[in-house]
Amino acid sequence: MNKYRLNKLVPVIRSNKSLSDLSDNKFVYLIVGGLALIYFFTKGTVGAVKDIFTPTSDLDKANIKSTFGATINQNQAQSIANNFYVGLATANGGFYNDWNLILAQFAKLKNDFDYNLVFNAFGKRQYSTFWKNGGDPLFSNNWDLNFILSNDLSLEEKNIIINKFPNLHIF
Repeated sequence: MNKYRLNKLVPVIRSNKSLSDLSDNKFVYLIVGGLALIYFFTKGTVGAVKDIFTPTSDLDKANIKSTFGATINQNQAQSIANNFYVGLATANGGFYNDWNLILAQFAKLKNDFDYNLVFNAFGKRQYSTFWKNGGDPLFSNNWDLNFILSNDLSLEEKNIIINKFPNLHIF
């Protein structure tokens, strides 16, 4: 296709205004602002969609902890990990923690290797640091169990866990 035909298909917009005149145009500001908002609201979507389809084990293999000496098996660890997530991030609609459920999960852990097995089974899960709950895929990130425990529990709650379960060294 030659240049002449392309110009007939795609009309050239010509204006008598200079670039300085365009800065006075409110329409330009609306377009730029709209594009900025679209970018802001969609920039996390690609990462969120990628994380949904990427297995947790592939997200951060360097964070896998040693489980030699664990007294629980993989199925138990997965169940405890799921219960931690429910107790910390999704209990009661995500508005507050289920403290009894969290304590019950710690009671099932006999040593640091048990916790490591649960940590590995937990992987990284969706969590909002602002709302301290499961959040939503667009405005929250995937975090590991250590981060969620540290972010979600108060200092008083952490001290209760430290004193009640001295065989675990999490905090």
